[in-house]
Amino acid sequence: MIGFIFNHDIFDDPYNQKAVKSGLNALEALMDALNVHAYYTFGERRNSLFAPDMSDEYVVVQYTCDLSPENKQEIANVIDRVLTVKKAVYKNETPEKVVVFQKLDKSDVFAF
Repeated sequence: MIGFIFNHDIFDDPYNQKAVKSGLNALEALMDALNVHAYYTFGERRNSLFAPDMSDEYVVVQYTCDLSPENKQEIANVIDRVLTVKKAVYKNETPEKVVVFQKLDKSDVFAF
């Protein structure tokens, strides 16, 4: 089991939907290669009336399987691609991104 917790809704502006779609497809391909089931949750929409929302991207990856440092790096790279924002909105700087991996014991996870 791998769970991806995104703090923002990536299916809306200002995210580049082409990058979101290709990144999520790549993430699913990685999950298939690792033979694990992925769960996703998304937070609030980015809201900003007068300037781009600069709140950080904070993604938590919780997992019960074995992940090598290389697996984690590959997953983080794909998540970075998923979080691509539109250059028309973020002209000079973009929000910071952090991906945090948390290993869970299988006995702490119940899937229905």
